[in-house]
Amino acid sequence: MYGFRELGAEIVPYHFIDEIEEKIGPEDIVLDYIEQCQWVFKEFGHPTYMDCYPEILKPFLKRKIWRDTINGFYSNEKKWLAGYFIKPVKDKAFTWKIIRNTADLIACGSSMEDYEILVSEPIDILAEWRCFIMYDRIIDVRPYGSVSDLNYQGLSLPL
Repeated sequence: MYGFRELGAEIVPYHFIDEIEEKIGPEDIVLDYIEQCQWVFKEFGHPTYMDCYPEILKPFLKRKIWRDTINGFYSNEKKWLAGYFIKPVKDKAFTWKIIRNTADLIACGSSMEDYEILVSEPIDILAEWRCFIMYDRIIDVRPYGSVSDLNYQGLSLPL
């Protein structure tokens, strides 16, 4: 909100999306959680699916990635003993995990909702970075998630 206020944009605070659903139009910018923003995109006819691994980035992944379901994964002992990295296709259904035993599957959904997941070969993640892009230019790069153990500071790039 601070950035939009600095740009002179009108800010309309709200607590629940239904407070503004009759008031917003396709020209408005809505800042909210993923599900609320997806609702707004859908309301105005825009697709909301974002591929976690776009084709253009696949040569840089250096590992095989495939789709499964959490129940299919859970029911196969070879899969959950292999140390695979999994993450849900559905946004924020659960946090990504490396699965090495059944205890690692706790909080990865329930048998009643069989989430589709992305599975990849095990990798050693040292750090995860988020890149902010505006008008096809990188404007900022920062560590993603908890950075207290990494001792990194946000890096603003003058591009």
